[in-house]
Amino acid sequence: TRQEVIGKNTADINGWANPEDRVRVRTLLAKDGIIENFETKFRAKDGSITSVLTSAKVVSLNKTPHILSVSKDISAIKKTEEELTELKDNLERLVETRTIELQNVLNEQKVILDSIGLGVMFLYNRKIAWSNKELARMLGYGDAMIPVGTSTRLYYKNEQDFREFGESGGNFDQSSGL
Repeated sequence: TRQEVIGKNTADINGWANPEDRVRVRTLLAKDGIIENFETKFRAKDGSITSVLTSAKVVSLNKTPHILSVSKDISAIKKTEEELTELKDNLERLVETRTIELQNVLNEQKVILDSIGLGVMFLYNRKIAWSNKELARMLGYGDAMIPVGTSTRLYYKNEQDFREFGESGGNFDQSSGL
């Protein structure tokens, strides 16, 4: 109750969950005369802990210094931050798991594509993103893979054909001759 705390300091009522925070606040107030948005935890009468944001200032009343403080309960904010962190961690685990699953599928597909006896490649922005061993062999790379990022320019008889096909947006139609 109000009567239980009037005339007592926070140490008397065991109000600080972390007594070192009380020492730090008193040190900062002695040095600067003010603190703003100091995050700490208070202990309630029933022993429960509440996260708070505290601002305080040394003021003089009848030529006697006092500490005027304001504290805001930020427990809901802290709980939301913890939940967001947990969600982020869960999402990162899911992405990692899914990435491994996709990598396994991709590896299986590569094994299949390497064994079919046909040259196969995947393109991105007119550059080779992946090719199988057969295509590499067909193009004279031997057992080495075609380097990722190799331009598809080598598949056109001249620069003009390469440029025109790119300008057309890569559309395949009867007039393109492809």
